[in-house]
Amino acid sequence: MNRSGTLIACLVAAGWLTGCATDPCPRILAEGEADAAIKMNSVRFLDEGLQRRSEWQNYCRGNRLGPEPSVPMNAPGKKKVSITEHNSRPTETGTLEVWVQIRNHTDFPLQVQARTRFFDKDRSPTEETSNWDRVQLPAQSYETYRTFSTSPDAQWYFIEVREGR
Repeated sequence: MNRSGTLIACLVAAGWLTGCATDPCPRILAEGEADAAIKMNSVRFLDEGLQRRSEWQNYCRGNRLGPEPSVPMNAPGKKKVSITEHNSRPTETGTLEVWVQIRNHTDFPLQVQARTRFFDKDRSPTEETSNWDRVQLPAQSYETYRTFSTSPDAQWYFIEVREGR
């Protein structure tokens, strides 16, 4: 094999191995995406009216990694809400704190609800899914939903967001 063939083979192998690595960055899932599977460290919208099915944003360390929305923010039928950031951190007591910033894109106040499920290092549930918590979103602003695990074994989270009821 010549030098360029060896280089190409190495680059393909490196790209394949990189693709197999665990993604340390959380995802934001639209309603129709992977309904059957729970993605660790992710936020899922349960109501189609809050975020369009075909659009999701992938954020890592504050940087957008996914595609730009296909619908301009000032177009009719735009998203009502979006997730600007979400993450987790250990607390002083050894539990896990998770938070998500929810942005209201409308010109009127909205109410959404969020709940969280925590998982241990083996991705097994550590406690029951939390109750639905209300988040009041003033027009054209954002608020933070924050919750804590009760188990010190919690290492992963899964947050669901729906329109307020």
